[in-house]
Amino acid sequence: MGVRCPWWLVLAALLASSASAQTRDEALRACAGLDGEDPDARIRACSTVVAGGQEGNDRLAAVFFNRGNAYVAMHQLWRAIADYDQVIRLKPASPIAFTNRGSVFHRLGQYERAIQDFDQAVTLSPEDALALTDRCLDLAIVGNLSQALVDCEHALALRPNSAATLGSRALANLKAGRPQAALSDYDHALAASAPVAGWLFGRGVAKTRLGDKTGGTADIAAAQRLEPDIARQYARYGVKL
Repeated sequence: MGVRCPWWLVLAALLASSASAQTRDEALRACAGLDGEDPDARIRACSTVVAGGQEGNDRLAAVFFNRGNAYVAMHQLWRAIADYDQVIRLKPASPIAFTNRGSVFHRLGQYERAIQDFDQAVTLSPEDALALTDRCLDLAIVGNLSQALVDCEHALALRPNSAATLGSRALANLKAGRPQAALSDYDHALAASAPVAGWLFGRGVAKTRLGDKTGGTADIAAAQRLEPDIARQYARYGVKL
């Protein structure tokens, strides 16, 4: 689950009409990531624009959005949330701001707060497959398995064979006591993506529950090589060996 970043296109378009000082234009370009993807440089540039106090709501929302994404890249998650808060204050009908803030709450382990944000994103954009997938995952984590499966099915109808959605549905199926369905989802997700520790671990659990202890042990070992703490993480999700 990661942040999404189309707002630089908006900011780039706004730049084309800018007639202000060159230094301000340079800061806007750097904030938008048009001069490179160094998140620390983007944070400094965005902060310069914010401090200038010259921007209207639309452009300022884009600046906060870009800085929030850069904070995520720097693992400064609470600062990212503060910036997404500002985007939502300025542009309350922005589903992507809710989705990105929800993704950060997920990373912080605040799954109920993440679900609230994904609820807002889906309300604003009912066909947003990524928001549906993210909500599916967190609903599965907190144990609302029936609604999780509804969300994942809806997302898959919009984006068939999405690896992320299949991985989320696999967790819901695993927690619902359907290891064969979970195994099928994990197989398809892993076939369509680079190895993901959580999916390997979940597939290992599914195989073990289906009686394939050798295959399960191999998958779990592969998952732990990628993320040594993955078993503890899945225990927090309600999935134990």
